[in-house]
Amino acid sequence: MRLEQGVTLIEILISLLVLSIGLLGLAGLQVSAQQLSMDAYEQERAGLLADYIVERIALNREARQCYGFTDPVTGGPAIGQGVEIDLTCTGFGTIATQELAEADLAAWEQMLEGATETLAGNNVGAMVNARGCIWLDADANTATIAVTWQGEIQADAPPASLCGANQYGDERYRRALIRTLEFADLDA
Repeated sequence: MRLEQGVTLIEILISLLVLSIGLLGLAGLQVSAQQLSMDAYEQERAGLLADYIVERIALNREARQCYGFTDPVTGGPAIGQGVEIDLTCTGFGTIATQELAEADLAAWEQMLEGATETLAGNNVGAMVNARGCIWLDADANTATIAVTWQGEIQADAPPASLCGANQYGDERYRRALIRTLEFADLDA
């Protein structure tokens, strides 16, 4: 009788051990799913931010050169998260279209910094350390827009875009979303 009780106790302990390992695995799976969900959400936000400025440039094509402030070789500067750059525009379009470009870039910077949503006085409306870059090709016929941010989990490799490079510690945490806008030649 005592031997049967001992075997039953060992069986219960083994069952609890197996159950505990299963629950730990389930908790780990939940954490991974949450991180991947957050990455997907941030990528969607980055797409909305990139699409916003693409639309603004397309609507103000007369002063499109005013939007290109990033060096394609270095990937800097990038606006957002406290980066101060001169957003003044002269020599392209009219004064009204230049001012519109400056206002568009200032609004985009506010969006990148998360100022559209606040919680207890803190900006919370964007991704972690969001930054934006815009560069134009030599003829200003193509604009490339990149939005970068700091992801929660390491990727296998950093993104190809140089926007925001070396701003996030380990480059494998840097995420980038890129949009390209090509301007049609309306004079042809």
